[in-house]
Amino acid sequence: VPPYEMVRSLKLKKTKKDKMPKDSLFIYSIMGDSFIIKPGLKSFKLNDKNHNIVAALINTPGIVEEEHDTTRADSSDFWDATRPPKDSKNGGKEKDTYTLFVFNAGSGLQRTFDKVLDFEMSKNGSTLVFIQSVSDTLDSFALMLFDAVTEQLETLKLTNGDIKSLALDEAGTQAAFLLTEDTSKIKIYNLWYAGLGKLHTFEAVSRNTAAMRSGWSVSDNGRLYFSKNGKKLFFGIAPVPVEEPEDTLLPEEKYHVDIWNWQDKRIQPEQKNQLQRDLKKSWFSVY
Repeated sequence: VPPYEMVRSLKLKKTKKDKMPKDSLFIYSIMGDSFIIKPGLKSFKLNDKNHNIVAALINTPGIVEEEHDTTRADSSDFWDATRPPKDSKNGGKEKDTYTLFVFNAGSGLQRTFDKVLDFEMSKNGSTLVFIQSVSDTLDSFALMLFDAVTEQLETLKLTNGDIKSLALDEAGTQAAFLLTEDTSKIKIYNLWYAGLGKLHTFEAVSRNTAAMRSGWSVSDNGRLYFSKNGKKLFFGIAPVPVEEPEDTLLPEEKYHVDIWNWQDKRIQPEQKNQLQRDLKKSWFSVY
């Protein structure tokens, strides 16, 4: 993490949050007594099996991997508070993208992929799937498959819609994700499945699926994951979201009244506190 004195000094100067130094990823080679340093860390994952492979999302795209001798380590090299944040178009409405950094300690492989929104890694670490923006002007995204052992990169799905909620099975042979091609503010997602061996993807569940409750759809707030043996895929469903009608009243024309009934299971302050959680509620389902 950034040194305390540096953070304190910048806070005293009332530095904006997006200009504050971010955490950095340090990979230390015991044999070589050297660091690989990645400033601007957002998140990272290690594989559960042999810990040979690490993948990380970096806030500062385009940084070239460097090895630093530990005797020359200086905190000012790692946390640059003056580095400008990534430009955002359309008034900041674009999705935040990052650089995906993949490092294989066994082979020495280092790969970076730009404009990545999210990624998932299999338990053995060899399989990674990630969402990558492929256009600066349109909502065009690709779901990519990368083998960290063979270094093979494949495209699983290209779409002008929105992809989210990635999931991989334990063996790294199956993937699942949510996809919508709705352009409206209120989006309805469908559940997609990908067989990674044959690079085959198909829509598994939508609001029109026979078993789906009428007026319901796949929820983008539910947890998406495979069973341990990979034969079941768990996800959430919820009533189809409805866009609220346009508000035609001025603030001074509105009345604000909280009404609580003695039969309500939760008192009014608790209902208010848990409103966002209630709005994101989903029902556990299996495919």
